[in-house]
Amino acid sequence: DVCDGGDDALRGIFFSAVSGTIYGNTVSNLNQGASSCPEGNAIEVQNASVDGSPYPPVQTVEIINNRVSGFQKTGIVCDGFVSCLVRSNVVGASATQANLPANGVQIGFGAGAVVEKNDVAGNSSAGGGNVVATAILLQMAATGTIVRRNNLMDGNADVGIFVIADGTIVDNNRVYEAGQDRNANLWDVGIYSISKVNSEDTT
Repeated sequence: DVCDGGDDALRGIFFSAVSGTIYGNTVSNLNQGASSCPEGNAIEVQNASVDGSPYPPVQTVEIINNRVSGFQKTGIVCDGFVSCLVRSNVVGASATQANLPANGVQIGFGAGAVVEKNDVAGNSSAGGGNVVATAILLQMAATGTIVRRNNLMDGNADVGIFVIADGTIVDNNRVYEAGQDRNANLWDVGIYSISKVNSEDTT
């Protein structure tokens, strides 16, 4: 349970500041056992400023027809100055969701995306406070990010689709659950949206 960060963090497939396609891969059992370390992303796409420039060029990545399961923190991640198409993937549950707030798909920190036609399992965190695990998380995602026609399956998410962003579209998804609910504060929400600006409910 030694936590590594930066380039040393555990990942299955990592695209850093590059465009391209991640297609038809299987990433399974990528975890450190009963670990609370926020690493172990099955597929991670990231683009951050490394030379001091405020806005590096946006990279475009397609993530299509992959299967991920048994990861630690997140199944598919797109963070930073990236535009992602996340389509027709099967994302299982985290193997260590009892130890940390895990997410199936995360679009975050300025990233924009179309997330569609994926099968995504939910996750449930045993943490206290307002710590929650999700199937799909939009955390400060770019305006215009779209989540549509996804099937949230085979898991008991604290929040199925959790939107902490403005100007996003969540359309025509099937949200249901089965299995154990670990959350200490009884989070059990299908779709939850709050504004990133003032954290007030917007739906």
